[in-house]
Amino acid sequence: MPEQQSPPLYVAAYDLEAPPEVSLPAVRALVGVHRRHAAPATFFIVTRLLEAAGEEYRALLDDDLFDLQSHTHTHLDVKASPLDEVRREVELSCRLIRETLGREVTGLTTPGGFADGLLGRADILGVLWESGIRFVRSDARGPDGTVPAPFTQPYWYGQDGYWSLLELPPQYWHDNILKGYSRGRLAWPPLLPWGLPPAPPETPEEEFAIWRQGADYVLASGLRVYQPTFHPWSIHRLSSDARQIDLLLGYVRERGMEIVSCREVYDRAHAGSESFPNEKAPAPPAEAWTWPRTSLLSDGNHDARAPLHPIVGQAELLSLGAYGPLNEKQQHAANEIMRSAERLAYVLEALAVAEKLSARRIRSEPEVLSVAALAREVCAQAETLSQGRSTVEVAIEAGAEAVFADEARLLEITEALVRNAIAFHPGDAAIRLSARRAGERLLLELSDDGPGLPLDLGAKAFVPLTRAGKPQSSLPEGIGLGLTIACGLARLLGGELRVGCSDAPGATFVLDLIAAEPPTDP
Repeated sequence: MPEQQSPPLYVAAYDLEAPPEVSLPAVRALVGVHRRHAAPATFFIVTRLLEAAGEEYRALLDDDLFDLQSHTHTHLDVKASPLDEVRREVELSCRLIRETLGREVTGLTTPGGFADGLLGRADILGVLWESGIRFVRSDARGPDGTVPAPFTQPYWYGQDGYWSLLELPPQYWHDNILKGYSRGRLAWPPLLPWGLPPAPPETPEEEFAIWRQGADYVLASGLRVYQPTFHPWSIHRLSSDARQIDLLLGYVRERGMEIVSCREVYDRAHAGSESFPNEKAPAPPAEAWTWPRTSLLSDGNHDARAPLHPIVGQAELLSLGAYGPLNEKQQHAANEIMRSAERLAYVLEALAVAEKLSARRIRSEPEVLSVAALAREVCAQAETLSQGRSTVEVAIEAGAEAVFADEARLLEITEALVRNAIAFHPGDAAIRLSARRAGERLLLELSDDGPGLPLDLGAKAFVPLTRAGKPQSSLPEGIGLGLTIACGLARLLGGELRVGCSDAPGATFVLDLIAAEPPTDP
């Protein structure tokens, strides 16, 4: 008989790092959820928390269901710190967990995580090995430190000479970055076939839907391990009863996955009942999964739009009197035909672009661009869209003269923002474009003096089919995809588009991109 395939593993792990007043209620909720599901989990603890509230944490976590491991003592960046400091931190954290919680430590999560984990850092691996660490979670980022992380499977550090030291790569999203609670560089084009959420989840059900998508991908791709990155404080901020985790644990078990702790994975691998390679294997390409990558909408967009051109043309001829004079009702009807056809063409194009973004069928070719030249293009966009009635004030701070982006994609973003500023303004919009440098990032801020966004809209402005109201200009009315597309294009450029804060009236959007140094004359 053929050997029966064992079920894939869902590895439940939490990075416990927030102060006790924040993390204790969060851990209490998580513990309750895991006990109801009889589901094991690993808590990686920043052990200075134990110095502040060791007995409280022990009362919650003193259960064989829970595996307790190290997250260093002070949330130390192990790659950026001297080896002696790494050794001191790891040994101190192991001792505090042993003395306070009564557990021996064999695992470590490195704060933040890295692309390729600790590969090539035999010096750090040596310190960890000597401190008793036998498995680590450090390979938690995609290329250039981006998220979501690829679905890299566990591997031994054999290529660095540590054949018995296991990497358990955290995959997919860091939940705090997913929800916008912490900053992170987003990977674009996405490493995954379904793209990035258009906006942070705002309910536990919305968050669960994203984690469920990762589980479905693992199952459909035939992968062995699914291990997202969770923080108790981030879970608790959205749901005080950890509803999203309750839903996720129920779902993965329903789909036939086995819920395990990190220590269980290591013990099985060490005993030979789980087999992982001696060097890192690349995560399977997204194309390996038969997720729908084409759409009748985008592929047929040209054919769908083609009949509109003669409709607009004939209506325009009618309106101009080419076929004879029109009475008032006939003139109104001809104008309405033109407006409706133009709107339909605009909507079809927006739908096709949004679908292409989601399916990763739009590419970019970034280069160093002049911000001053970009500002001139924005002024031209405003003049064209408003028929010369809107103005753009430009302010470029020192150090913000250049940006690394694809020019065409960047202009598509600014056009969407300028279009919104004009479309929703009851009169002639006054637009302001400013640029400033923030470290390695360039922040482009575009604001207007219109009515602004409704107070309850916020990040939902980027959710598909969300509209702030009815346009007050003659521009074609959309269906709530303009900001969704602009948000996706910003991610395509390695950036982020968000709603800005301002005491002035009107709407403000901040486009966070990669800064560049202006080219120097030879």
